[in-house]
Amino acid sequence: MKNILLFLTFILLISKMNAQEHKEYFENGNLKVSGLLKDNKKVGEWKTFYKNGKLKYKGEYFNDKKDGEWEEYHENEKLITIFKYEKGVEISKKERPLFTDKCRATVKSAIEFYKNKMANVTDKGYAYVEFKIDHMKLSEHFNYSGYNIGNAKLAVSKYGGNPVIVNQKYNDEGKLYRIDIIQFDDYHDIVFIIEQMVKENCEGQYEIYHTSEELYLDEKLFNNNQEVPYDLDEVIMRNIHILGVED
Repeated sequence: MKNILLFLTFILLISKMNAQEHKEYFENGNLKVSGLLKDNKKVGEWKTFYKNGKLKYKGEYFNDKKDGEWEEYHENEKLITIFKYEKGVEISKKERPLFTDKCRATVKSAIEFYKNKMANVTDKGYAYVEFKIDHMKLSEHFNYSGYNIGNAKLAVSKYGGNPVIVNQKYNDEGKLYRIDIIQFDDYHDIVFIIEQMVKENCEGQYEIYHTSEELYLDEKLFNNNQEVPYDLDEVIMRNIHILGVED
């Protein structure tokens, strides 16, 4: 057995000789992929990263095929999955549970409730926002669901179907001057923000992760078919994800 391990180690070392380092980058300058290439084939350790620079996957390639143990990480740097490969074929997968059964059941129930109540609703009003980025005119259209959280309104993106929270800000004179728009990829993430039972049954098992925040100027808001738009001082758009943590 010892001789076999030594032989395999020797083969891996030989495969890495004369290999060239390979790197790819995101538009923001952060590292996207790193590894070794030999004869235009992947060898040795390779890593892929999230756009924010955090590690996503790492493992070994042998002759351009995944081999041995590969690890997958969340953006919060927690190990969530361990894969095992033989010559590019996945032979096992071990996932680490991030949530208790009670938490998962509560989340599932909340997703079904809000998705049924919010999706495809078009008769509760809407917000249509125009703004500019680098002199390019863009827009967002959100259909209100009829549900509120304080002064904020739950809505659904007309274009992507994903849930959002639209919070209209007024000054002391009662004039609308700003809109905060919080966007979610899916209903799984938004229920951790809006549903109290999810917060209670999943306490300590998740983190709220803000992936981006953009400030837009020179905006106009058309609310519920009004002909004259509101001229806004600013619109802030945020993206939020929910990441599980270890128990």
